[in-house]
Amino acid sequence: MDNFTKLEEIEAYLDGEMTPSQRAIFEDKVQQQPELGELLHLVKISRETINLAGYKKEISRIHHTFIQEKRLESKSKGPKKLRTLVVLPNILKGIAASLILIALATIVVIHDTKQNFFEKKYIEYKIPLERSSEQKNGIPTQWYIEENWEKIIENYSVETQNPQYLFFSAMANFNLKKYDTANDQFEEILELNRNAQNKVFLDEAEFYSVFTHIKLGNYPEAVSLIKKINSSSSHNYNGYFSSWDQFKLQLTHFF
Repeated sequence: MDNFTKLEEIEAYLDGEMTPSQRAIFEDKVQQQPELGELLHLVKISRETINLAGYKKEISRIHHTFIQEKRLESKSKGPKKLRTLVVLPNILKGIAASLILIALATIVVIHDTKQNFFEKKYIEYKIPLERSSEQKNGIPTQWYIEENWEKIIENYSVETQNPQYLFFSAMANFNLKKYDTANDQFEEILELNRNAQNKVFLDEAEFYSVFTHIKLGNYPEAVSLIKKINSSSSHNYNGYFSSWDQFKLQLTHFF
């Protein structure tokens, strides 16, 4: 299925022109084809933006005309040169409409990513029950549960080189919005785990590093970590970030 056919299907789906069985088949395709789901999401964003901007009727008219003339062009048997001259202005209109759609959608995606990505995707780290007794071993789980971030940082010692304590200290700094310090400590955890046989808090450090980089505006680094997370089927957070999430962060970086 080419992109033109996909767009036709999406338009029909969003306009309510499909029968119940056709809708069910299309929704099944969306589940099976991530790229189709992402395209559907982008078209929805474009439509919402157009509605807000007040361009809905005009762009809809141009887009409809462009689609109809594209179909007529493929069926026409007239001279090729004449057909090109007649269709060219409308093609330019279609291109202009598409550029407006892309520009408006891009603005919305960037704004939404900067304003809402963190709130939509961030999940708080919860202490597993099996770790609830680690306070007596020098791991500040109770302080973490109580959100006593200052106490965790105050008692942290660099000399311990304990990935568990280091993780809690990084999370404490993160929650206090000390993102540079949190980022440095997450990096230390990754380094400690690099050559270690038993990986300790590696998955967690990579996951929360994504959000630290986002807060610091380091979008390429966040995307790189997401790719690493999704490349490992055994990673605790594999699949949590979608390809659409990666695209939004990459787009935000360029603008």
